[in-house]
Amino acid sequence: MIEVVPFKEFHVKHLNPVAPAILNIYLTCGEGFTLLVDGVPVAAAGVIMSDGKGSTWGNITNGARALYPKALYKSVTQGLSGIIDRNKLRRVDVIIDPEERANVPWVKRLGFHYEGPMCDFYAVGKHAEYWARTQSKCEVR
Repeated sequence: MIEVVPFKEFHVKHLNPVAPAILNIYLTCGEGFTLLVDGVPVAAAGVIMSDGKGSTWGNITNGARALYPKALYKSVTQGLSGIIDRNKLRRVDVIIDPEERANVPWVKRLGFHYEGPMCDFYAVGKHAEYWARTQSKCEVR
């Protein structure tokens, strides 16, 4: 059985490791949800919020995209939209690794638009990309 539930601290033991300080931010500064398959977490995501803005986070197990692509997309689409609506967020951003080929089409389908590069973002000197989903249309010069 596949279901989506509010994110809880104990879900992390089934996902990729998260530093305790980061986990505390997930739990205290926003809202999140977890995708369960037969009661076991396979993915979690959420939004860290402040002043009508939010930054997304996600933790997807190896293989979850390949094994449960429709359930994953549906849970993220509904979960993200619900968080944005309930909290009246006017802007939500996401940082992605553009070298992960699935990331760009994924964030586009979720309604994000490209805002720019983030040079040397990752510890190994890799670059990232900054994307946002906003209430209003914005032309970046």
